[in-house]
Amino acid sequence: MGERTGRACTVFRQRYRDFGRTPLARPVFESAEYDTWIHHQIDCTSCSDWVLAKRVRSLGGRVRDYPCVHMAWHALQKCTDHRLMKRCPKAVILYDPQFDEYSIPDRNTSSLASTVISFCPWCGGKLPRSLRSQWFDELEKLGYQDPWGKDRKRLPIRFRASTWWLERRFRQ
Repeated sequence: MGERTGRACTVFRQRYRDFGRTPLARPVFESAEYDTWIHHQIDCTSCSDWVLAKRVRSLGGRVRDYPCVHMAWHALQKCTDHRLMKRCPKAVILYDPQFDEYSIPDRNTSSLASTVISFCPWCGGKLPRSLRSQWFDELEKLGYQDPWGKDRKRLPIRFRASTWWLERRFRQ
């Protein structure tokens, strides 16, 4: 994808109201104007990210709360068929707020395995380092030896979500 600015981007953003919603009427979808518009989005990183940011806001998210617009989009995805996104075959990127960790699901196993990633596959932006090992360290200090097994039901509620690391971040 390239980076463009100027008149083409201005026109693209002005036409978003007409072309950026679905479903589109067939004559609109098959028009040369729409073809030009959609190809601009494909070719222009700035405009494709602008559209993605609008979609993030439509889901109630704020791009600034995430490493980049791409991770914001994927972190906010929900599935009506699967309670856990890691079970959804359509999930491309998984976000685990408990560990502030992004991963790619492993589709070659029957388990819920995934591979933690350090950079955004789309823009190359650096992602936060997983807090998984710190989570285990913190729980061990509190006397929990088996947080996935026998200690699971006894864990403090803040360790079942992002609260444990967000508390620490805001205290600093």
